[in-house]
Amino acid sequence: MSSRVRALSFDAGGTLIAPWPSVGQVYADAAAANGFPGLPAPIIEEGFRRAWRSRAGFDYSLNAWRELVLETFSGLCARDVVHGFFPDLYRQFARPEHWRVLPGASSLLSELRSRGFLLAVTSNWDERLRPLLGALGLADRFAVITISMEAGWQKPDRRIFLKTCSDLGVLPDETLHVGDSPGEDVEGAKAAGLKSALFDPSLGGSLASCVEAALG
Repeated sequence: MSSRVRALSFDAGGTLIAPWPSVGQVYADAAAANGFPGLPAPIIEEGFRRAWRSRAGFDYSLNAWRELVLETFSGLCARDVVHGFFPDLYRQFARPEHWRVLPGASSLLSELRSRGFLLAVTSNWDERLRPLLGALGLADRFAVITISMEAGWQKPDRRIFLKTCSDLGVLPDETLHVGDSPGEDVEGAKAAGLKSALFDPSLGGSLASCVEAALG
């Protein structure tokens, strides 16, 4: 018999929050602020996505981000120029004005807490996530925030999910994990014994409807 869900774990990027107005635009603005105006945000965005897809096992370290940014700007800016403005760009994504809480996420978290669920974040991210969630008004909704750079494991490694459950004081099969990656979130959570739900905003459904369907 399936255990009753007592806790919910959420992915962060693409599930609760998203870059604003876009990764490409923030990158273009950083380049412009450092003497290289006019770089097209859509081309930068395409370069970022291509570079991101090519990196299996991205470790979220400062050096990993630097190499990703260098590849993103390949053919658009000289490497020494990108090296020069990388620190500023890295700081930009720690700022709440470059992120938005996805529609319905904040109200859903409040409602789930009012129903007695324990809430957590389980995210592949770095040291910027915790203060960012605080600045966006979300951190206090969560009993636990598990970040890959701190935990030492990345999704889909089952150990990062088990850490979240252990820190919450619940069993894996009492926990529902919700995220936008079939591999990292859904399969990773299942491998750890959690229930899981895929949130795909491109299909037009809300995060609330995704969660309620999974809770049954």
